[in-house]
Amino acid sequence: MEPTTLLYIGALLACPIGMGLMMWLMHRNRGGQQDHGMSSPGSQVERLKALREQRHHLEQEIAETEKIATLEAKKESLAR
Repeated sequence: MEPTTLLYIGALLACPIGMGLMMWLMHRNRGGQQDHGMSSPGSQVERLKALREQRHHLEQEIAETEKIATLEAKKESLAR
């Protein structure tokens, strides 16, 4: 076979092989996280605490965004 033919065959096979490898790795990582989370109740408590903290930060961000939107609306009404 010529080198260019091998190059074309390699290019054609690179995409499906790479995609299959990525799918396998993603499936493997996702399954590992699920198994780890179910194995110990302590990690579930820590995860719940982290989620509550995240919710608190998101609620603060929402409140700040609402304040900004209110101030911008007032600014527009005063500019008219």
